[in-house]
Amino acid sequence: YGVADVAFVGGSLIERGGHTPLEPAAWGLPVVSGPHIFNFETIYNQLDAGKGFFMTPSAESLADCVSMLVDDPEKAVETGQNALDVVNANRGALQRVVDGIV
Repeated sequence: YGVADVAFVGGSLIERGGHTPLEPAAWGLPVVSGPHIFNFETIYNQLDAGKGFFMTPSAESLADCVSMLVDDPEKAVETGQNALDVVNANRGALQRVVDGIV
């Protein structure tokens, strides 16, 4: 991810569920995913609210989305920063939950 401009989160174009978007988001990359994100739904909802990812329903629309981001580097940087902002806003969330239980 450290040398990428865009990250597609694999496994999300098929009905088995994709991988976590946290790592590319933590690198400040615009995240692109298919629609099958049920196994990381909370994270994707936060990225969606923060405008940090794009959902593509098919391989064809994936190619279009990546092309758009390559052609519009300002949009790619903005979306990547939004993704990173979501990650940063949630750092320490597990500890806050544990502290609330104790």
